[in-house]
Amino acid sequence: MFACLNMAAAQSGSIRLLPEAGLSYPLGDFKSQNVFAAKGYQFGGHLDLMWGNFGFGLYGGMDRNDIQYKDLLPASNPGLSIVKTADIEQGYWRQLAAGLGPVLRLNFSKRINFELSSKIGVAQFSYPDYSQLVNTGTPPGEEFTLYQTNNEAAAKRFTPMLLSAGRLNIGLARNIDLSLSGNFRHVRDVRHAYRFLDGDFSPNMSNDALLEALRTAPTVAEVRKCHFNSVGVTVGLGITFGGKKDKPDEVKIAPPVPEYPEDGATISTEEADSLVLQWQREKPETAKANYNLWLYKVAESGRGADSLIFKTKTQRKNSAALPESVRLEPDQTYKWRVQAVDDRKLKPCPGDCYSLYATFQVGGGESVYFYELLTKDAGNYVEAKGQLRVKLPKNIYVDGKVAGRIFNAKNEEVLKVENLLPGNRSAFHSTDEQGGVAFSLRGLQEGYYRLEVQDEQHRRYFLRFKNGKTVGNGKD
Repeated sequence: MFACLNMAAAQSGSIRLLPEAGLSYPLGDFKSQNVFAAKGYQFGGHLDLMWGNFGFGLYGGMDRNDIQYKDLLPASNPGLSIVKTADIEQGYWRQLAAGLGPVLRLNFSKRINFELSSKIGVAQFSYPDYSQLVNTGTPPGEEFTLYQTNNEAAAKRFTPMLLSAGRLNIGLARNIDLSLSGNFRHVRDVRHAYRFLDGDFSPNMSNDALLEALRTAPTVAEVRKCHFNSVGVTVGLGITFGGKKDKPDEVKIAPPVPEYPEDGATISTEEADSLVLQWQREKPETAKANYNLWLYKVAESGRGADSLIFKTKTQRKNSAALPESVRLEPDQTYKWRVQAVDDRKLKPCPGDCYSLYATFQVGGGESVYFYELLTKDAGNYVEAKGQLRVKLPKNIYVDGKVAGRIFNAKNEEVLKVENLLPGNRSAFHSTDEQGGVAFSLRGLQEGYYRLEVQDEQHRRYFLRFKNGKTVGNGKD
């Protein structure tokens, strides 16, 4: 059997050897009257062939349960001597068992797993050999046999056995596990033979009633066929041989993804004038990745190839601003993509880690409305869809920087721009020379917000707005 398992394991699986030992507790018929089995111990071994989380195994082991004879005689009576003795040749039950069955493993972590197994086979019992005696009266007294095994009437034979177990395995070292198990054993049709004094005994009997019962009770011989059940708790040490060695998991890399403008988006001419292309980094992110970026003007159908109008490389940044020399035209379609480069960890990234193309359109040159800021946090909520345009007060640039912050309905800060000076721009805003500021709201959820602008003189200006769904990016 071991040779067969070893050959199969060499092909695709691994062999786990698990010796274990623990306690055994009889149940039901096994500890009933006239059987008298008590707590004992068990030890055995499992030899399992595992294919990943599923396996098939062999079990062999032995259980030994002590005997604990109980009678209903009085402990003592005034004027009557009661002496109980036992003549013991073998004072325990012993069973040898073997079985085969499946194993299912559930992994909790790399070091901890739980197994369920159920093995079907046969068991053979070795019977206790003893008699229980009682001596009454003064010497020489009378001696009676209360109980006596009758092994010659129950020949040894193999009986069906089922052993089911749940096992928690904890990794101690490579290929070595500590195993903690609980099991249930069911053995069918165990023959048990004995003789006993069939008297109506009770602990409260009078002397006369006790002597009468001992002298007149018949001796009854019985042969019973019982199902012997027991539960066990064990501890073991599992050792695994063969199988595939653990290899470091190869990290799968997903290429970067264009984020703004996203594929299918339509941006305004104002956004196009201060466009900052942004993308999501590769997943999982690598520490030293740089990025190549290409922007093309899409040719009209049948009028030649797309034109490359901008190319750059960023150093560990996932955004790139278009220079002033690159002007995007209204009602024109463009496409762009990026590539992650220069980090050795990008090797598993498919297709040389190019992103897909994102195609977007620049809207027409329609007029744009700028909202005036208020000196108090009051007023109705104005509508904004993906972008908020405000006009800064003329005297706000007298002293130093001007900062802008946006708060959500829970008064949590969700966007902050440190410097709103004319001509300045970031991934989230742009400011023209006339003090018009365009805030990008594409990272904000739909809902109600508050804009707060403050200069270094602590003068504050406000605007309440509602961010709605944007148009032209796949949403309503």
